[in-house]
Amino acid sequence: MAPALSTSMVWPQILLATLSRLAADAHTVEFRMVVFRPFKGEVMLGRIRSSTPAGINLRTDFFDDIFVPYEELPQGAEYNHSEQLWIWNFDEDRLFYDNHEMVRFQVVDEEWHDQTPAGPSQADNAPAKTPYKIKGSMAREGLGACIWWDEAGL
Repeated sequence: MAPALSTSMVWPQILLATLSRLAADAHTVEFRMVVFRPFKGEVMLGRIRSSTPAGINLRTDFFDDIFVPYEELPQGAEYNHSEQLWIWNFDEDRLFYDNHEMVRFQVVDEEWHDQTPAGPSQADNAPAKTPYKIKGSMAREGLGACIWWDEAGL
């Protein structure tokens, strides 16, 4: 007569056999990766996403976390609270940083934030920081709204 096997002995053996079979599986994966990391000093094109008294938020077609602080705007720039946009007073002209306007900016700095998940005992209610953020400047000649520099006279 065959010895009876208890279920407490069978399930661990099946589980071990399944795990060992899964660990032995190997798969070749082919993929393409695009890396975006502009160098400091690089001049790029972006669109104005929004403006605040702290500065201007920009975006590209594939990246949204670009910020130009008010200190990096040209001399004479002022924030208009009623229109919620920045205006550059250049000689006798008032040049507007309109939302969705194409602009040239220079990369001056970058910020990296670790995205390691917090465990249940470490969880806090602080909002998550973006993993990568670019700080830009529009203070140099030729930077700012593209339409300003493409038109004759400036």
